[in-house]
Amino acid sequence: MKQEVNSLWELGLNSIANSSDVYLGEHFIDLIKKDKTMEGVRKAVNDKIISNIRARAYLAPYIEAQSLVGHVRGSVDGVAFGGDRNHDDMAKQLKFTLLHPISSLDKYADTWNVAMQELTWTIRHCRVDFDGTYQAVYNVSGAAWLWEMRFSIKDTLDLRPHSNSSHKIDFKDSYNTVTSILGTVYHDLIGNTDKLFVHASWDEAGINFGKIHDW
Repeated sequence: MKQEVNSLWELGLNSIANSSDVYLGEHFIDLIKKDKTMEGVRKAVNDKIISNIRARAYLAPYIEAQSLVGHVRGSVDGVAFGGDRNHDDMAKQLKFTLLHPISSLDKYADTWNVAMQELTWTIRHCRVDFDGTYQAVYNVSGAAWLWEMRFSIKDTLDLRPHSNSSHKIDFKDSYNTVTSILGTVYHDLIGNTDKLFVHASWDEAGINFGKIHDW
């Protein structure tokens, strides 16, 4: 079984075969890098770097530029790939769609768009880790920097409702309402594994949004 996957079909085959791990290939990595939610992750990288620079260059009365090389690592939780759905309650959307399937395409276009995205069914909600280095220059006016990061994701392909800290499932949560149905069909009736780990990793280089960061 091919463990580097570049389509939902290949991912699904691994799920059916009860594979333990899959690695997202170039196709999915390209989708991840272009997804709008990565803007927030890159902002977190820049925020981490400026915090690191401030801690190390606390004496910055220099007129001439000083150089600094550093290392940062961190993570961003709750990253939602695949776009933003309509914010109406999902149970309400499902009921409307069952009664008015054609009208729902317009009324809930955002939700349908999310449903058509490959990342929605691959790593919809996950944590993105980053680890890398930066090179900065700074003086009394501010700082600027370049960075090189390794981003990575490890998620579980699990279409089951999430329990809270008390290990109880809250069916007022729209995700739990939908996955209580989908998860039963996908995992229990069809027999697809709920223990398939999905891995992704890639390298990126960036700058601090192309401007001098004021102190």
